Amino acid sequence: MTKEEIFFMQENVAKIIIEQLGWKSHKFITFPKGIALNPNFYPNNWCIARSNKATIVSQGYMIVLIDGKKYNKITEMIEDFGEIILESILDWEWVATKEWVIRDNDGNWIKSFDNFYNCPFRTVVKC
Repeated sequence: MTKEEIFFMQENVAKIIIEQLGWKSHKFITFPKGIALNPNFYPNNWCIARSNKATIVSQGYMIVLIDGKKYNKITEMIEDFGEIILESILDWEWVATKEWVIRDNDGNWIKSFDNFYNCPFRTVVKC
């Protein structure tokens, strides 16, 4: 696995991984490099996977510094630099990052993780 694969993956591969973990994939945001796996690419409460008892959503607040300018959304960075900015993702200065959060159907927090390589098996979190 390359460091870039923490951020992007081909959609068909991501769906297989999510399903092997016991979740049903939901809706992804796509870039030229593939679908985004990192929660910082999604607005809060964006559902990327679900089960009958829970959802996995992006949650939190992101801050990235590029050339001394603070960004709170990836879309703002793309507006300023174009999608070429994604080529330098490994050089970004991350100050704060979002998480993937597993919530039950009543909205209660179950578990959080920072990237899909740390996603728990659905049965482990009893969802």
